[in-house]
Amino acid sequence: MFMRFEDLNIISSSEYQKVSLTCPNCNLLMTTGDKSYFDKYECCEACTIIFVHPNKEKWITGWRPPAEEINRMLKKKTLEPTYIMRGLKC
Repeated sequence: MFMRFEDLNIISSSEYQKVSLTCPNCNLLMTTGDKSYFDKYECCEACTIIFVHPNKEKWITGWRPPAEEINRMLKKKTLEPTYIMRGLKC
């Protein structure tokens, strides 16, 4: 699909807030579901659940998890299925 320049909308407003494409904490791609977490904690939903909630006071004061913890979380996340299987009987 090709797009013409006439079809592009350029937003130039001081009220427009840019959102990062990747989580500043773990570097995973952000999804539309991460927007509310990013607005509040400047990270994705997974980082909010795993790192922010248990360390909320430290997070607000600027603490961020060490690289080893982030790598552990990312490794665990790669083992999770990214799909839902329906109709299987166990």
